Amino acid sequence: MESFKSRFPDAYNIEWHKSTDYYEAIFYKGDVEHIAKFRVDGTCYETGINLDTAKLPEFIKQTASNHGEIMNAIEFDRNGLKEYEIIVRDTQLNRSLLIINQKGDVLEHSDFK
Repeated sequence: MESFKSRFPDAYNIEWHKSTDYYEAIFYKGDVEHIAKFRVDGTCYETGINLDTAKLPEFIKQTASNHGEIMNAIEFDRNGLKEYEIIVRDTQLNRSLLIINQKGDVLEHSDFK
């Protein structure tokens, strides 16, 4: 996909996943995993970066920590708005997915089964 190559020329280890509505690329730049979603016309509408949990904004870290130990974090740019997908683990080792907006509001909290 030309729009991917022009937007991420230094990407490597690229994996493509196709849905009926979009294409998703999971790839690396440097040592960091990235995600990009493209509409079928080639328009990129979402990007994400796998963050070291220490690099989360402090107020996002605080919100997530209220739900358990932070295990993993991805920062998404969705149409110019930041959202964070964070996996947390509680004291019984149950994992949950949190989606937190750029204001620190929890938009979704779902348990892994």
